[in-house]
Amino acid sequence: MFSRFFNRKMASEEPHPVMEGHIATKGMQSQEPDAAGMISMIRQFMALLREDMGIADGYIDTGKAQDWVNEADDLLTRAEDALANRRYNRAAAFADAARTLVEAADMLVAQTLGINSLRQGRQRPQHDWLPQPVKHNEPLSDEQVRRELAQTHEHIVAAGSLPVLEASDKYLMQALNAYKTAYDAYRDGNHQAASDACRMAQVLLRVAGEIRRAIDT
Repeated sequence: MFSRFFNRKMASEEPHPVMEGHIATKGMQSQEPDAAGMISMIRQFMALLREDMGIADGYIDTGKAQDWVNEADDLLTRAEDALANRRYNRAAAFADAARTLVEAADMLVAQTLGINSLRQGRQRPQHDWLPQPVKHNEPLSDEQVRRELAQTHEHIVAAGSLPVLEASDKYLMQALNAYKTAYDAYRDGNHQAASDACRMAQVLLRVAGEIRRAIDT
């Protein structure tokens, strides 16, 4: 379980998740066209990402990214089931979780190969919810990375205080592992790798939170 494995001593040595907006915000009702349109767009992006993974295969290990895309496909099936039963908020919540998991897969491939080498990096549809390449015009400062570590640490502690759900627990564990990778990279002086791993941890925390929200909806 995530809460059992969270090493508070390790995390507290380096202070610091950034939860971004959801498609279906609590207290707001999603409508059928919203959820249906989102599901359709996610499937289109997944098709592009699968093409990119086909290109990347042989250069990098795409196994984890492929697992995440397959799991996102399962989440979209649950979204479609909810949509068919007119549970629009639940459909949007599962679609949110799928979108964020696809974003994690996209980040994993892009961080390894570079976004501009990927087909969908050059031909990425312009939708606000799609993951966009992060550009660093200047080297990351030590303070910047320490702040990212602190934010990620705070989000992990907050997530660890919630009751465990089996469906989301593995993504919390993966977020913790990404944080550990970020922490180790920071200690080695690799600020870019630390920042990339922090971003991955934050995305995985969002996946866990969105799955929890979908189940609770």
